[in-house]
Amino acid sequence: MLYHLTQAGLPIFTPEAFTRGMDAGGPLDWRLARDGMTIDLPAGSDEIRFGQL
Repeated sequence: MLYHLTQAGLPIFTPEAFTRGMDAGGPLDWRLARDGMTIDLPAGSDEIRFGQL
């Protein structure tokens, strides 16, 4: 999970700019956090559930 990224109001900092090259080492399971996103990690499970407030 990528989070707490800031654009500082500059148009060059797009989501694509932050994630460019993330898959260079092979396929990964990652997400770019958004405002209001929730992450639920149920006890005793390997499941990860993503939601929105």
